[in-house]
Amino acid sequence: MKSCFTASSFVKETFVLGYPKLLSMINNLLERLVRDTDVKGVLPAIKDQDKEHLLAALEPFQTAYLAQCLNRLLDLVNAMFPYGMRATIPSQDQISKLISRIQEEIEAVKLDRRLLLSVLHEVGKVLQLLSEKFEYQVYISLPLVTNNYIIYFRSVIQETFCGFVSKILVS
Repeated sequence: MKSCFTASSFVKETFVLGYPKLLSMINNLLERLVRDTDVKGVLPAIKDQDKEHLLAALEPFQTAYLAQCLNRLLDLVNAMFPYGMRATIPSQDQISKLISRIQEEIEAVKLDRRLLLSVLHEVGKVLQLLSEKFEYQVYISLPLVTNNYIIYFRSVIQETFCGFVSKILVS
C-alpha cells in the first residue's frame, strides 16, 4: 500500500478522498472473512494481528485524509478573518458554512469509531484556532485596559462566538 501511496498520484488521490469508504469496505471484508470461515475446531482465516497489519498499511491514506479534512476546515476559518483586517466579525453565512462543513466531515466518518475520533480531534484543533482568532479580534477592538478598569460586557465578536459554539452544541 505504501508503494501505491508514493507511486501513483491517481491511486493516492482516489484512496485519500474515498478513505472513509475504503476503510469501511476493508472492515466489512474482514468481518465477512471471520464470519464465513468460522468453523468449529478450525483456526480462523484471519487473526486479529493480521487485521491490525492490514489496517496499519492504510495509515498513509488516513494521515493524508485527516490532513485534507483539517485543511478544508482551516480554509473556512481563515476566510472568516482575512489577514490584515482589523476587528472583522464573521458573517452568519460564513459561520453556517463552517458548521455545515464540520457536520459533513463527521457524517462522512461516523461508521468507523477510530476515524471519527481522529476527525473530531482535527475539528477540535480548528475550534481552538477559531476561539484564538475571536479572542484576538476582541483584544484588538477594545481600548487599552488598565488595572482599575474591568470590562463587564461582551463585545459583538464574543456574542458571535458564543452563538457559533451553541449552534455546534445543538447540531
